[in-house]
Amino acid sequence: MGVDTVSIWQQQSNALASRALIAFVLAGTSASWAAPGPGKARDVLPRLEERRDRVRTLYHKTKTVVTGKDKQPVRSVTLETWENRDKDARQFRTTTTAVAAGDAKAKPVVSHTVSDGKTTWREVARGDTIMVIKSKANSDSSSLTDLLKAGQSKIKGREETDGERCTVVETTTMNRSGEQTNTYWISESYGLILKSHTMMRDGSVSVMTTIALKVNEPLSGANFTYEPPEGATILDTSALGAPQPSP
Repeated sequence: MGVDTVSIWQQQSNALASRALIAFVLAGTSASWAAPGPGKARDVLPRLEERRDRVRTLYHKTKTVVTGKDKQPVRSVTLETWENRDKDARQFRTTTTAVAAGDAKAKPVVSHTVSDGKTTWREVARGDTIMVIKSKANSDSSSLTDLLKAGQSKIKGREETDGERCTVVETTTMNRSGEQTNTYWISESYGLILKSHTMMRDGSVSVMTTIALKVNEPLSGANFTYEPPEGATILDTSALGAPQPSP
């Protein structure tokens, strides 16, 4: 979500989609159990995931601000997510708007992902150029228990964020830039990440905060329909059989 997250997915259509998009993407209630203690992440995260599974409809808007090692803003990313799990298949829409800092003339890079449960459309617009990737829908989505696989995870405590009691989880992972420390504030009511803080080895920092949140409220079916805009370049990977990942 707001924090840059890299996952490994299926083969053929993802490879095509990644090559096609790379030129367009801007470079990147209280808990019912006792207060978790250090070393309990393996027990607590699956319980929080159960809370997440109870969410049937969702609107979640976040903003991520990335600052360089000089403490100056590099970019900001706003992410809106609509999700419906009331149907047989998971439906969702995401809209991402990335803005580079320090360049008043730079246009935002806007991308949309829409899935009606059968087909997923990914649209990226940069300037006057629009690319759309069509693929089979993937019912899988990211999971809190993925944090256990990403690196060393531990519970840091409990805090309140925007009126929501949260479990604070810290993970330490290694990537090309070296060691990376991620801290997540996870709602104990809904199992949703409401805030995150990522510290890179080079000193750059990424902070995601929640702007708006609506849980289990009615959503219009129009959120999950999509028609490619006129003049868009369309890459259809659905025939390859490998579905695109869900957010």
